[in-house]
Amino acid sequence: MSTPLAELDDRALLSAWGDGDHAAGDVLVQRHFASLVRLFHSRMPERAADLIQSTMLGCVESRDRIPEGVPFRAWLLGVAHRVLVSCYRDEERRERRDAALACFDRTSATSPSQAIMAHQRHRELLGALRQLPLELQLPLELAYWEELGSEEIAVVLDVPVGTVKSRIRRARASLVASLHAGSPAPVTSVDDLERWARELRWFLGRTDARSPT
Repeated sequence: MSTPLAELDDRALLSAWGDGDHAAGDVLVQRHFASLVRLFHSRMPERAADLIQSTMLGCVESRDRIPEGVPFRAWLLGVAHRVLVSCYRDEERRERRDAALACFDRTSATSPSQAIMAHQRHRELLGALRQLPLELQLPLELAYWEELGSEEIAVVLDVPVGTVKSRIRRARASLVASLHAGSPAPVTSVDDLERWARELRWFLGRTDARSPT
C-alpha cells in the first residue's frame, strides 16, 4: 500500500512531482505557498503568481542537486531568492520604496496588501522595510516571517553566517531609527520591531491570497 502524499516529506514529494505526479506537486506547493507569498506578493503583487511558478519549476528542474544536509525549505527559499533578484535585474524596476507603496493602490480587495493598507502601522513598517537595500530586507524577513536561524538564512542567501548576523543587526537598527518618530505608534526598540514584524507576517501570509488548487 502506497504512502499517502500528505505523509511524504518535501524531497519525496519533489521527486514524485518530477516523475510526473502532479498531485504530489500540489501538496508541495500548498505546504510552502504562504512563505512564497510573503516573499513575492508584498513586492510584486501583479507578478507573484508567475514568480511562485518560476520558483517551483526551478525546484523541479534542479531536484537532483539539493545539497545533502540542507533543509528543504532553506533550499527552496534560496531558489526563490534567485528568482526574485533576477526579476529585479531584468525589469529594472523603479526605486523599491515607490514601487512598494504604489502596489497598495493596485491590489485587489482580497489581497494581503489590501489588509495591510487598513492597518497603518503595518503599512509604515512595510514601507520602511522596502527602503532598505534588498540585501538587508531579505535576511530580516527570513528571520521574522519564515523563522529561520542564521545558518539556514546563510544557505538561502549563499553568504557566510557572520554576514547574515551583521545584515540583520544593520536592518534592525535602520528600521528602529526610521520608525522611531512620526508614527502614531512609534517603534522604540528591537522588541517593538519584532512584534510589528510578526503581526505583518500574519497579514502577508493570510489565506486571502489563495493558493492554486
